[in-house]
Amino acid sequence: MSVAFQPGYQLQASDLKIIIRNPSGVPVDPYYVRYSIFDYTTGMEVLMGVPDLIPATSGTGQYYANYTIPLDANIGDWIIRWHFNETPITPLIEVVQEFTVVGVNVQTSIAQTNKQDVLVKRLRIVLRDYNPDRNFSILGSEKIDVKVGQEIYTTTMEELYNTIKSEYEVDNKKNIYKAFLSGDLLVKSVSKDKRVEWKKVLDVTKHDVQHKNQFRISIGYASCTATGDHSLFKDFGSSIQEYKTGDFKVGEDIVCVDGEKVINKKILSNLQVPSENYMYDLTVEDNENFVLKSGILAHNTFRPPSSEKFMQTQTQVFGYIWEDVELYEFLLFAIDDLNSSPPVTGVTLDNLPDRWRSAIITRAAAAACSSAAMTWAINSFDYSISGVSLNLQDKVSSYQSMQDKFMQEWDQSRELIKRSIKIIKGLNQPRYGIGISSALGPFSRPGTQSRRNWSSGARGGWS
Repeated sequence: MSVAFQPGYQLQASDLKIIIRNPSGVPVDPYYVRYSIFDYTTGMEVLMGVPDLIPATSGTGQYYANYTIPLDANIGDWIIRWHFNETPITPLIEVVQEFTVVGVNVQTSIAQTNKQDVLVKRLRIVLRDYNPDRNFSILGSEKIDVKVGQEIYTTTMEELYNTIKSEYEVDNKKNIYKAFLSGDLLVKSVSKDKRVEWKKVLDVTKHDVQHKNQFRISIGYASCTATGDHSLFKDFGSSIQEYKTGDFKVGEDIVCVDGEKVINKKILSNLQVPSENYMYDLTVEDNENFVLKSGILAHNTFRPPSSEKFMQTQTQVFGYIWEDVELYEFLLFAIDDLNSSPPVTGVTLDNLPDRWRSAIITRAAAAACSSAAMTWAINSFDYSISGVSLNLQDKVSSYQSMQDKFMQEWDQSRELIKRSIKIIKGLNQPRYGIGISSALGPFSRPGTQSRRNWSSGARGGWS
């Protein structure tokens, strides 16, 4: 499904679409289905044309917006709101989708092959430190049971966050607050081998998620609303494993807890819902999950060691400052740099060997960070009345330190590539009687040095 369109573009069946299914997962035509288009470029929704437009259909239960983007459309974010109900007496359901109107000279696709898409994605992950604390959250009104001593209190995620962040005078909430401070606040959780137990709450967090897709999963008697990338759980027999909320399908099993038993419940619906500005999450000791009042088991937010809090703060937004087309250019820069000195490999993003991906991504990341550092230095200068920078030396020194670090990483990667090429070429000659790993010497494990140097700030980015 495309999500970026130019003015004058006629939407097709594969663009802004919706598929409506019954509880069994079979596509069905509802009693009523309409859509409305809104310009959201100013941060406020402005209805475009008339409301409740009749969609086109491409099959049973399959509808799409047969809409033409106006020639004078504002560039930026737009919204489509779908409304439908299955029967005349069932509640009206709303589904919101976001899309973007781009300029006529803007590329809406930067990758020619799937391999290039993967490289762009991996580069973004490296740059932003894929930290769940930034993304994944549960709706604030979701209820949860917490245990203080022998007492169990029912609260909402939002109330729990407010309680532990500021002391309340109400007795029961004061108990929760004090229990959290002393490390005695517990929540029901499930171990990997499916044992239900009470575990310590290490933290409660609040996240800005208005940019995230959000979904409501229903199991009939209860539901759970979370960001699409927040993990719930699937049962794989001997263990349970995380599974993204947005990827669950109607009719699939989801892990729940009933009393002290782990059970599976069928998903009756999984609908995208209007985005909330803020959602909440817990950090739970050991098991890293918690049971909602609905019985649905939810994954927790990872909380890094306190020594890494500063790095966590810096990386929460770092990877989002570049568009895909910019990351693609950094990757091209890395390829060009690789081929600018002997041995010339002739490698492109299309034919890049898997064993060289980390080296190229390292160099592209260095180029991206170097670019960001230069922009930061230019924009951060303080000037006197005469226009002379007052802190130029400090900014240049900081930038140079960052530049030196990345170039050191890249030099090691280039050396590894050169040695690998020589060894591979030499394997066809009888005089090579040694294995590749021994010939590589200290570089026998590609990427090890990079992982060690980045371990404090890029956890998980070098998989």
